[in-house]
Amino acid sequence: MLPEVDGGAATHPSEPPPPLASSDGSDGGILRAPDRELTSGESVGEYVIEAKVGEGSFGIVYRAKHPLIGKRVAIKVLAGSYSADPQVSARFLSEAQAVNRIAHPNIVDIFSFGRLQDGRLYYVMEYLDGVSLDRRLSERGRLSLSEAATILRPIARALDAAAARGVAHRDLKPANVMLGTTADGEVVPKLVDFGIAKILGADRPALEHTATGSPIGTPYYMSPEQCRAEPVDPRTDVYAFGVMLYQALTGELPFKGPSFLDIMMKHVERDPLPPSKIRAALGRDVDRLVLALMAKRPEDRPPRLGPVVEELAKLAIRSVDLESSIPPEEITAPFRKPGGAAPKLAVGVVLLGGVAAWVFLGSKPDRSEATPEDASAPVVDTASVSAVIVEPRLTHTPTPAAELVRPGLERPERVRLEVSGTPAKMRVWSGKLELGTVPGVLLLAKSDDPLVLVFRAKGYQPRTLSFTPSRDGRLTIRLPRAGTKSKKARTNADEIEDVNWGR
Repeated sequence: MLPEVDGGAATHPSEPPPPLASSDGSDGGILRAPDRELTSGESVGEYVIEAKVGEGSFGIVYRAKHPLIGKRVAIKVLAGSYSADPQVSARFLSEAQAVNRIAHPNIVDIFSFGRLQDGRLYYVMEYLDGVSLDRRLSERGRLSLSEAATILRPIARALDAAAARGVAHRDLKPANVMLGTTADGEVVPKLVDFGIAKILGADRPALEHTATGSPIGTPYYMSPEQCRAEPVDPRTDVYAFGVMLYQALTGELPFKGPSFLDIMMKHVERDPLPPSKIRAALGRDVDRLVLALMAKRPEDRPPRLGPVVEELAKLAIRSVDLESSIPPEEITAPFRKPGGAAPKLAVGVVLLGGVAAWVFLGSKPDRSEATPEDASAPVVDTASVSAVIVEPRLTHTPTPAAELVRPGLERPERVRLEVSGTPAKMRVWSGKLELGTVPGVLLLAKSDDPLVLVFRAKGYQPRTLSFTPSRDGRLTIRLPRAGTKSKKARTNADEIEDVNWGR
């Protein structure tokens, strides 16, 4: 008979569990019953299972909650076939410890480790309320230069921190980048599955197969040395980061093929098509950055990812990517007039030296006039260009909006809103986009259309400002502390003091 598989209560392993015997007593492999899924209400360590939230080749992820303090966590249960391997079991714990030694805010925190009664290993990690970068790309196609830099900058720093400690992720891909959302609405990118990837990649072939011959993992992001089953180090993550950046900017994978073997051979033998050949607006400088990351030889790749992403951000501020994958409905909701249609907007954000510049473009897509190959491209109405520039401190003259926009776009007439208040460093949002921090100066395109800004800070209640950016002004805003009664959640436009800046 097959061994009984019972999720049951969990124990903390003092030593790796022994392999489970095959049903016929032979030495030819391990035959196991299918892993039983945990059900709502079962206890795993200190936590109670709420629901299954994901499943992959290596195991299942559950959402759980502490019954007393209400803390929500994610529990990843390693598949029984991997948990039964003594080498994998031993390294599973040591790698989880190594990940925590890195202690980087953009690597998911793992704070408990154990073993179910049936021998399956698990770890408890922070629960991320958000979506994966993989899902974001599947929904939106591609990112602007500025979006890519904003999302991938913290991931690059996390990988650099890991590399400094000799740890490689080895399974870097958009599915392992989670875009978590905090209570304040801030998007925080985090790396997940950091430990498992290295454990399963260290002493095994680069591409494994199940008993049915189905491949485990994906070769789309594998480095040439991984494809050749050679020893790898953190430089393999640099290559995978390049593939991920390539996909984020172009909406295409650099190598595709009819089989995994075909794709792996292309990683080893072929050079990728420059990104600008797919999306001309990217230009040669972006090509240079991305292709350097994807160099065939590890020693030819940049030693650190942080400087690469910083240079990408500088390229974004020079070009101001006029295309954006952010759905218009996410941006136009605050601007919607009662009974009227919201204007279609595309948004690009660029960051440099603490200055965030936002370019809002009116978009009027007319699919009837688009050619088949251009059917998915946005049609931009350049007559309605406007800009917002947020400066953390008014220490110099802001860069004129016209200098941030491509040639041929008319500079809009601007109004200036100086914002101060408490608490310090409160954040300013427009829809789901963060514009900057207070105190600072907003340069807004002069308009008769209403604009909505939301001011947020941790530990404070948010305030909303609805106004028409038709004149210069100065605003002092104070946020009430969280938990206190406040009759005022909105700031009225008449609280903006008219100011003549002498222009």
